Amino acid sequence: MSAFFVSVVVLPTKSSAMGCGPVLANKLVEVSYVYDGDTVKIAQRQKVRLAGINTPELDSTNLVISEVAAQATVFTRHWIDQNAPVYLQVAQDAKDNYGRTLGYLVSGSGEDLGEALIKKGLAYAVTVAPNDEKQQCYARAETLARKARVGVWSSKSVVSRALNINSAGFQLITGKITRVFHFKTADAVVIDDSIVLMIKPKPSMPLRIGRSLEVRGWVNKKPFRYDDFTALYVLHLNNIANIKVL
Repeated sequence: MSAFFVSVVVLPTKSSAMGCGPVLANKLVEVSYVYDGDTVKIAQRQKVRLAGINTPELDSTNLVISEVAAQATVFTRHWIDQNAPVYLQVAQDAKDNYGRTLGYLVSGSGEDLGEALIKKGLAYAVTVAPNDEKQQCYARAETLARKARVGVWSSKSVVSRALNINSAGFQLITGKITRVFHFKTADAVVIDDSIVLMIKPKPSMPLRIGRSLEVRGWVNKKPFRYDDFTALYVLHLNNIANIKVL
């Protein structure tokens, strides 16, 4: 598996406008540096974090993941070079907790970098409300990538069982609902008695004990305690697009 990723680097190609065409106001920007697949620097030292996606971490201990992360960085760099000048579409929630600008990079023809990364299997689609402008488009792109088994989807190791979670950070997790706690403004859905999905606002879909789920998001190592139950990890979700009932 690793030899394949080392020897093959997926590069962008010129194409016509894609399905995630402009939906927001465009601002012409000059990208001066690419940190990784989903984070770049533009003028005046401003960092831009692509909304609606997450590329794998370069320092991942999973060999497949780290190699795909390197490919994503190369892809983003080449995409920007090929499509310059590029435009920034600022998301509804314009800043993250690190002060980075949240938004989307698009070409003059409307090609969306986030969609291009997802289609190659170099990024996951992930929605953090209220930035859901391109959620449906990105979900369609990921479906194509998963069917084609490209990038991260070429290996089953990309999906972790909830029982095996032992670190924080972005995770794609499967497991069964073993407990559900209902609070005033949120529901705490426990997966395999090991990780808690803190869902706010309360989900519209029925999440009952015994159902199998696939969920994605950023796991925090922060103990959850309620009555006599304790879990070491919590995943906060504010959009049900990150939950799939299996």
